[in-house]
Amino acid sequence: MKYSYIIILILLSQVLSAQTNIDSLEALIPHKKGIDKVDLLNEISFYYWNKSPQKGIEYAQNSKKIAINNKYRNGEARALLNIGVHYWAKGAFDTAITFSYRAMKIFEETGDKIGIKSSLNNIGIIYSATNKLDKAIDYFTRSRQIAVELNDFRSQVNNNNNIGETYIDLKKYEEALIYFAKNIEISKTNSVEDIISSSYTNIGICLMELNSPEKAINYFEKAYLIELKMSNNHQASTSANQIGLFYLKQKNLPQAFRYFKNAEKLAEDAQALEQLKSIQGNLAEYYIATNDLRKALDYKNKFIVTNDSLYNERSSMQIAEMRAQFESEKKEKENELLRKDNDIQELEIEKQINLRNSFIGILFLVILLVFILINRFAIKKKANLVLSHKNNLIENHKKELQLNNEKLEEQYQQLKLLNATKDKFFTIISHDLKEPFNSILGYAELLRLKFDTYDDSKKIQYITEINNSLKFVYKLIENLLAWAQTQTGKISIIKESLNLRELVETGIDPYRLNASRKNINIVIKVPVVMEMLIDKNTSLTFIGNIVNNAIKFTPEGGSISVEANDRNDHVELHFIDTGVGMPQEIIEKLFRIDSSITTEGTNNEKGTGLGLVLCKELIEKNGGTISVKSEVNKGSEFIVLLPKNG
Repeated sequence: MKYSYIIILILLSQVLSAQTNIDSLEALIPHKKGIDKVDLLNEISFYYWNKSPQKGIEYAQNSKKIAINNKYRNGEARALLNIGVHYWAKGAFDTAITFSYRAMKIFEETGDKIGIKSSLNNIGIIYSATNKLDKAIDYFTRSRQIAVELNDFRSQVNNNNNIGETYIDLKKYEEALIYFAKNIEISKTNSVEDIISSSYTNIGICLMELNSPEKAINYFEKAYLIELKMSNNHQASTSANQIGLFYLKQKNLPQAFRYFKNAEKLAEDAQALEQLKSIQGNLAEYYIATNDLRKALDYKNKFIVTNDSLYNERSSMQIAEMRAQFESEKKEKENELLRKDNDIQELEIEKQINLRNSFIGILFLVILLVFILINRFAIKKKANLVLSHKNNLIENHKKELQLNNEKLEEQYQQLKLLNATKDKFFTIISHDLKEPFNSILGYAELLRLKFDTYDDSKKIQYITEINNSLKFVYKLIENLLAWAQTQTGKISIIKESLNLRELVETGIDPYRLNASRKNINIVIKVPVVMEMLIDKNTSLTFIGNIVNNAIKFTPEGGSISVEANDRNDHVELHFIDTGVGMPQEIIEKLFRIDSSITTEGTNNEKGTGLGLVLCKELIEKNGGTISVKSEVNKGSEFIVLLPKNG
């Protein structure tokens, strides 16, 4: 979680608010002089810390110059502290710490405890930003000691929060709780409700980390109620999001949804894109938990769009900051040119007195002017290169978003396939496996009750039915186990050089009896000397299943032919039958687990619905493909293409 450190900058924390009208403050500048102008410029400078740090630095530098001219030491120190804040905002932490120390030194010289307190706190924030957490705690603690001496309860709350949040960064949650508890005590006797909610939130975070979620949720809800009361929509959205996450983890989906939706509305009202992105991600997880994949995908897309908006907003701010810096440098150069023009005029006046000196002076100015122009051109060129680089980054980011969308679609299809696989598995367990057992139990019960009353033909009929049902169950379990192995990746493929004709004959042998019962002639037209690299166990399974399928759908007196063709680096196996054939709509669903077909054979033979799906899986494991040609009432041809050398 990103922790929000509170900057205490002397008295400005009480003066500035979100409603400050910067235009009205800037309009007052021409009417202020001396110390009053220093204070006004410092006010305006601080306002810009999170809007345009470069512009804030310019105001602070102007304030510092006027303060030095008026020997206004505290005003100079405030300007230095402002400059430190702006460099911190720009990420230039070494420069920020230098200006903050300079400000603190002046405050120490003037005995300004409020200034010292603010400097110590800001230095602690900078050390925290550079991950020097032990130093940060030291400076926050020193700032807090001064706040206690001054009975400044609001600063104490802020210091306690900073110390506690730093301990959270150090994963020292018990120590962090001590400081947040101090704030709760302060809030009982002092009016600090507008800033106490973060302490409740932080207590909740610590308790979550200490595996006390039930206690944590109480503090998150306290923070949430305070933030709603104070109309702090940004922070309220954060608390509502935390509460929603808690309920999501507890599988309390209605409560999770309610808080996530509240958080989403609050974040939208506050235009808090960073928080909105997190909430949209959590809502996507919620919809996944409720199996509403369409809405989950919608929120994933919203997450991506918000992330893109954040990126564009930050890029725009960086470009604006660079432009402001460029304009500032440009203005400075223009002023320098004006000053040099004045020098030229003065040299022209002196020309009559000393022509040689004037000539040398003019030559010097021309050289300087050329240098300035070259320098300005270089700056402009550099800025253009930076802008071009930013545009390239934006374009690359768009491409990344497109790839992410494609990945999401792929994941959606995978989820759909997994769901279909699950449904098929349960269908087999609940129906295909249950039905033959019902048949077995029924016939067995009849034999048990009326064995002596049945003649031998009736007994043989029932025993035959039981035998057929058991064979079906055995085949179903065999296919189910083989299919489960392919789905879990536990099936081993060990390729070896095998004689293809012997492999085909071995695979067909278990099914010859079934063929003979239907008077079906099986012809093998595979060359005797054809060798190939292939896994023996899986190949025997798919050869047997394809032939068994052909026997099932070939009427009595029909024929089945197995042929092989050498295609250089591949072998093409053809399984051709004179069976009933099938229409195109059946062929399209033949190898799909989500719509596999179970049809009785020509002699009412039962099927598992898994045989051909399993064949496809095993053939692909061996690096091959399977396809079908078929016409109704004319027969079918299954074509298996396998790599010859593995």
